[in-house]
Amino acid sequence: MFRSVLFASLAVAACTHAPTLKPEADTPLAQGRKDLALTEVAGVRLSVSGTAWNGDPPNLAEVFMPVQVAVENHSGKTLRISYQDFSLIGDSGFRYVAIPPMKAKGTVNSSAEHNYIQLASYPARSVSGLVQAQFYHDRFFIAPHYSYWYPGLAPWPYGFAYDPLYYDQFYATWPERLPTKDMINKALPEGALQDNGKVGGFIYFQGVGDRDSRVKFEMNLVDATNGQSFGTASIPFAVSK
Repeated sequence: MFRSVLFASLAVAACTHAPTLKPEADTPLAQGRKDLALTEVAGVRLSVSGTAWNGDPPNLAEVFMPVQVAVENHSGKTLRISYQDFSLIGDSGFRYVAIPPMKAKGTVNSSAEHNYIQLASYPARSVSGLVQAQFYHDRFFIAPHYSYWYPGLAPWPYGFAYDPLYYDQFYATWPERLPTKDMINKALPEGALQDNGKVGGFIYFQGVGDRDSRVKFEMNLVDATNGQSFGTASIPFAVSK
């Protein structure tokens, strides 16, 4: 199955200081997994884990919340994959937005040396910035504004909503610079998922911190051909530290 192929090789990351997201009681789970929550709305199947990050930096959740998301589209439509369609909604009512990995400006505490990518603008055209993609995809078109970074993927040939200024306000300041190469390579990029297509990778949200003890993962389902919403998928999680 797609979910087992995508997640089987990823160990659960645990950090004593960084928060993780664990599915609430009674949430449907993948067979044999306590951390991988499932839902299906309008033919779109989601598998979501808030404990799966195992990359560099290991304590990424101190600044940004990494959430691994797998999407299977059986809606009969081409599904838009856009960061503006993903969010974490806290019990406080605060909406934690999804941040494009190339705009994840910030740093995390670390005594070790890490590889990082310094990007001055978005999308910046630098040979050193080309992505060695580690996300799963099938029948997936990359968003036009990401096409340079993913030269092996066909770009979506139609209009794609993109606001280059929207995410500039979300960043943090810590001693180690972000994003790292792992953050870029493991990220779920924006694009369009055809009917019967599959895609999965990490989405980076604003850090949850101490604001909320519970959050709800939400994805607004949008038809990529006309921009019309046809449902909302949601999964409740407890914030564990």
